[in-house]
Amino acid sequence: MTPQAQSNSLSETIFAGGGEMGALIRSHDWSTTPLGSVENWSQSLRTSVSTMLASRFAHTILWGEDDIQLYNDAMIAIYGAYHPKALGQPVRETWSEVWDDQLKPLCESVRNTGVAVFAEDQLNPLLRFGYLEETYFTNCYSPIRDETDKIGGVLATTTETTQQVIGQRRLTMLRELATAVSGAKTRSSAYLTAADALDPYDIPFALLYQVNGNLAERVALSGLTADSAAAPREIDLTERSASWSLGTFSRAVNRC
Repeated sequence: MTPQAQSNSLSETIFAGGGEMGALIRSHDWSTTPLGSVENWSQSLRTSVSTMLASRFAHTILWGEDDIQLYNDAMIAIYGAYHPKALGQPVRETWSEVWDDQLKPLCESVRNTGVAVFAEDQLNPLLRFGYLEETYFTNCYSPIRDETDKIGGVLATTTETTQQVIGQRRLTMLRELATAVSGAKTRSSAYLTAADALDPYDIPFALLYQVNGNLAERVALSGLTADSAAAPREIDLTERSASWSLGTFSRAVNRC
């Protein structure tokens, strides 16, 4: 039996099950990575990987000085387009956009102190689908000790909270908007108050116009300066080329 065949046979025994990631870890040529062939792995690493694969929580193991990544099925959605190429790669290469400022300090803290680190609803601007995302995660980074009682790796337990964080922020904005506008004494103050209550993270800019006949007059704005070309003070609704197509929209509303 060749060395590679022996390694594959050992992987089949140690890392049985585990769904898609179990199959990928068993078939991966670990001899090409800093971890080396599976038969040379420490018992602590083998046990940690086997336990991770059996878990329904999203786990990633970062092992060795290079923080080589191994992860389970629950992490696939979080890795996005980085899956499956992240397997066996240093975490700094996969998550380069957040490594220096966020992940590196957390991993170093765990390795230097041996104390777990918990980060709740942490903002991570990620490029996992080819564009910069505003994402939030709750993570717990825990030390994994090897046979010499040294910290051989870090176990990262991850829960994505993007929908909850952004959803709560938007609900808060709507609540504050309703409260602010309900207390306005005049129509003009209602416009100004509404513009001030908008959260720039969810509504980068807004223009509020009051229609008088065929003329729309700007009464409030947020996220743009008053002299911006994108924020005309007046719009003639009879012109088909009018800014923001307000003329077309106005005619459609009048027909209804």
